[in-house]
Parts: sequence; C-alpha cells; structure tokens
Amino acid sequence: MTENETTLSSVDSIVDVVKEITTYQYIEEDTRDESIEEIKQRFPQTTEEQIELLYKVKSVKRAVAELETELKNKLAYEMQGKAKKVGNEIVIGKGTNSYKPYDVNKVLDYLGDDWREAVRPAFRTTAIKSIAKERGDNPYVIFDSLFETVTTGEISIVPEIKAPKKYQTLKDGEEMNI
Repeated sequence: MTENETTLSSVDSIVDVVKEITTYQYIEEDTRDESIEEIKQRFPQTTEEQIELLYKVKSVKRAVAELETELKNKLAYEMQGKAKKVGNEIVIGKGTNSYKPYDVNKVLDYLGDDWREAVRPAFRTTAIKSIAKERGDNPYVIFDSLFETVTTGEISIVPEIKAPKKYQTLKDGEEMNI
C-alpha cells in the first residue's frame, strides 16, 4: 500500500480521504462509486479500531460544522443589509433584531405583579411596552432603558433563478443594499 492507501486511523488520513471525496462529488456516479469502494478497503479491520475511527470522523465532522458556522457568521456580518451576485448565485444578508435585558432583575422589578403577562418563557417585548403604556410611562423610553438591541445576521445563498426579481438583475460581483 502506498501512503495514500494506508489504513484510515488518524485525523490526517481522514482529512485526506475527505479531500478525495470532495473531488469525487463532481465526477460520474460509477467512477465515484468505485472510488468510495477503494476508500472502504482502507477501513480498519477490528471492531475496536473501527469504533475509534468513527469517533475521530465525528470529531472532524464537528470541527467542520464549527468552521461552517463561523464562516456563515462572518459572511452574515459582512453582508448584512446587502445582496451580491457571486457566479450563478445571489448572497442575501438579512439582519434581525433581538433584545437582551441589561439586567433581568431590573426588568422584573419594573414589571412587578405584571411579570406573568410579559414573560412566556422569555420577555415579550410587546407586552412590556403595553404595560409601560398602561402605567403612563413612555414605552420606548422604558424599553430602551431596560434592553439592549442585539442585531443577529442571517445569510441566504440562492440560485439566481430563485432569487427575488430585484436581485436577478445584478451582474457577477455586483452588490446592492437591501
């Protein structure tokens, strides 16, 4: 066996096989099936070694998922409120707001006996504003003094033909504000 054909046993060898498989994704199905069969021949022989390999594969999978999450977060941050055509796809960055209490106890103190209306299971922002209005307080002042606005980003990558019409007119590399 050559070095590339050694038994799968280390994270490095798993990563090498993953590299191989990613190139096989774009070839004919018969050739891909043959390539996968060759990879299977490199699996360890004993149950114990197979279980150990399985745990290592899961570890690599978690690491790749974490990398994907971080990359999506970075892309969502950079593309927030924008759309950009990249190749045949449109990248759309959307931002959503959530509200985080500066101090949970201060919010509960303000709500007093009305807390049941406004907490189900998290704070219901509309209920808090409504309670403030009923008490004669300015709901926006109360809300802004109790909560910070946290903007979270989302990213959508869609084929050009499935993108909203206003984004389909973008040229490759062109970006527009949403």
